[in-house]
Amino acid sequence: MDQTPRRRRRNLIQNIAIALLSVSAVLLFAQLQLYNLGTSEDPLYLERLTGEGSPSRLREFPAPVRVVLTDSYGRYGSLGFTTNSDGFSALGLREALGSVHYISPEQARGDRTDARSDIYSSGVVLYEMLTGRLPFEGESAVSVAIQHLSSIPLAPREINPDIPEQLELICMKAMAPDLEHRYQSADAMIADLEAFRKNPEVEMKFDLSDLRPEENDEPTRTIRTMPSHTVTIPVHQPERNYPRRERDEDEEPRRTGSGKRGVLVGAVTVAAVAVVIVLFKTILGSFAPAVVDQYQVPDLYNMTIEEAENDPRIEGVFEIQKAGSEFSTDVPEGHILRQDPKKEETRKGSQLVIQVWVSAGEETGEVPDLENKSEQDARILLEKLNKEYNLELTVEAPEELKQFSEEITEGYVIKTEPAQGEILKKGDTVKLILSKGPDIKPVTVLPFVGMSIDSVLSQLESYKLTCDAADVEVVDSDKPGGTIVWQSPASGETVPEWTTIKFRVSAGLASSALPITVDIPQNGKDIVKVEIYVGDEPNPQYSETVYEADGAVSTTLYGTGRKMVKVYFDGVLDQKQSYERTFG
Repeated sequence: MDQTPRRRRRNLIQNIAIALLSVSAVLLFAQLQLYNLGTSEDPLYLERLTGEGSPSRLREFPAPVRVVLTDSYGRYGSLGFTTNSDGFSALGLREALGSVHYISPEQARGDRTDARSDIYSSGVVLYEMLTGRLPFEGESAVSVAIQHLSSIPLAPREINPDIPEQLELICMKAMAPDLEHRYQSADAMIADLEAFRKNPEVEMKFDLSDLRPEENDEPTRTIRTMPSHTVTIPVHQPERNYPRRERDEDEEPRRTGSGKRGVLVGAVTVAAVAVVIVLFKTILGSFAPAVVDQYQVPDLYNMTIEEAENDPRIEGVFEIQKAGSEFSTDVPEGHILRQDPKKEETRKGSQLVIQVWVSAGEETGEVPDLENKSEQDARILLEKLNKEYNLELTVEAPEELKQFSEEITEGYVIKTEPAQGEILKKGDTVKLILSKGPDIKPVTVLPFVGMSIDSVLSQLESYKLTCDAADVEVVDSDKPGGTIVWQSPASGETVPEWTTIKFRVSAGLASSALPITVDIPQNGKDIVKVEIYVGDEPNPQYSETVYEADGAVSTTLYGTGRKMVKVYFDGVLDQKQSYERTFG
């Protein structure tokens, strides 16, 4: 596992701990008793600050705390020192002193300083807290001061990418070389720090490019050195021991005379410590996890997007984003049917988004064109539609709904219910109206025997019957030629319309009658079936079952010319009595 992020966080915490030690030094210094301060006549410039009441030693403290003495005033200060509103420093000089590592560019140049100089020094401390190093370092105080004048330090995130970008901007604005680009007051800097504490993602109104100094052709200036009667004593120097000086009576007037100065020094020290504490609390507070508001996700089910956006639980907290639409039988079209995150979940931070899916209404399809399609083909097309739209259709072809049709073949679709083009919803039923073919009614067959075949055929369609040439047989008859002598179906029968009728028509030749008697063979049977055929006629002219005891049967046959007469007994041809005979 990559240890780099964890190592970076550990280094950042260590840097903050170092800064806290510096703050603790400030607090410790405030707790110490202040003693009378020396003057410029005293080569030490500073009397010992201990709890023993002897002004012969200096108690040193960790950087960046400094103690400065002049011939008129003694003062505790932190970081750099600035002038008051009248242009004079707290030390009564138009020059300000401080640790060279924390000194502002205008101090290094010897220009007039103000509260913005201390803001620069505070920026250096914040830089050191964030990165664990000073912005400028060198072999001598002069080299460091020159860097403050002419160089721009590395941005903190170039040293430690884990540093928040907003905090980097605050630090670099506090350290802006140009006074006009720097924070103009401590309140302005604290306001940005407070904004960062509340929301680490806050957007600053400036960036690093806005803080770069403008290039100018200003000539090189000499940095003024400190007057000989002033000294800065960094507390990180090793503690030095000085011989204790014996107090004598001559020192008492001086101590008494410096009482007012001690009161002034104490008051100024307390005020300085208070400012430092507030500033450091603000800076360190920005490292604590910001208190981020938590919001419960409201239930947007069945709302329109407009209703959701106007909901008091949404306004100013969540942004509604439409992620898509889905078919639904439960939620009306245009209403929200699901959301992400789900209702009652909690979200923290700002610019929160709720994605919603809106109902597209019920999933529907249209009835296709099924007219004049077979029942099987119609069912296949509806099943395809069913799968495409998940309609779960029911297809029926009720027998009672079938209709006669002159145009649509029997078993084919005449129409559908619902009709073609109408909307189909999930669970609908489609009914197929099938054809029963033409509507055929029953007719009664008329008696056509004795009528001319030509006359009957010309009127047969009006009788709703059919007859082709193959259905007409010409037979010998004593009737005039063309006369119908037989029909099937017979006269008076009821048949469906357009039933085929068959006719036998006389050939027009006169037939002669021929009486004939045949003997019945005696074979010991009770009855015998007798059949007599004339010529090639398919049907017998005589066909009767008689008693064998009758001995003989007599009948009359009809024919023309010479014809073969065949006699059958029980289906067996009698050779003796079967021979050609002459008619007429």
